[in-house]
Amino acid sequence: MYDQSMKKVRMTVSVDPEVVAAAEAAVDAGRSSSVSAWVNSALLKQSEHDRGVAGWKQLIAEYEAEHGVITEEEMAAQQRADREEADARWAAYVTQHPEAAELRAAMSGTDAAVASAGVTRGARKAKGRGAA
Repeated sequence: MYDQSMKKVRMTVSVDPEVVAAAEAAVDAGRSSSVSAWVNSALLKQSEHDRGVAGWKQLIAEYEAEHGVITEEEMAAQQRADREEADARWAAYVTQHPEAAELRAAMSGTDAAVASAGVTRGARKAKGRGAA
């Protein structure tokens, strides 16, 4: 975690005009105390992200060293399994909260009737698998 009492270091950077506008908008909206604070926060988030990626890379390397390289086929199979599980969980949720399908359709800009039809098929599939 970042220590607010740490001494700041001045630096000069070049950024895209859109980034400056976003930083200034954050300050104007009260989401940041200053452009510097906004940039500092962004750099801190990137640093945390980079550390997380490095940790995952190390974990995967250790796994592959012990079990062999993860193949594209294994990745594709896991992605399919994850999608099926997510679809089943969504269908089970919508069965209990039908308004969620309409909200999701409105947020994605799709026709609510089409989304509801898809959810209904998913709900039947989930019930057949015992997920609902």
